Amino acid sequence: MFHSGAGAVPVRLPYHVGSLRFRFGAGLTFDAEAAFRAIDRFIELLWSGDRSPARIYIQDSGFPIILTKVASGDYARAMQSDDDMEAFVEYLNYGFDQAANTWTGSHYPCSV
Repeated sequence: MFHSGAGAVPVRLPYHVGSLRFRFGAGLTFDAEAAFRAIDRFIELLWSGDRSPARIYIQDSGFPIILTKVASGDYARAMQSDDDMEAFVEYLNYGFDQAANTWTGSHYPCSV
C-alpha cells in the first residue's frame, strides 16, 4: 500500500518474479452480506452465555463504568444473571435520576 491524497491505496503485486504488471485495488471480490452475517454471529456469540449480563450494562444502559463499583464487587455480583444486572442497572438509574432531580445548578462555581 502507498498513500495518495485519498489515503492508503492497495496495490496488487504480481506473483511471478520479474513481472512488471501491477494493478490498483485488492483484486478480490467482497461479499458484504457474508461479512455482515459473520459480524452478527460474532456479536451474538460475544453477548451469549456468561457475558449476557455485560450486554445489559455495556450496550443497553449506556452508563459509564464506575470504578468504585468494580472495587466493591457490585459488578461481579450483577454479572451472576441477566436479572441481577437488570436490577443493578435499575438501581444505578434511580441514583442518577435522584442526583439530577436534586441538583439545581446553584452550587456551580461560576455563572453560566
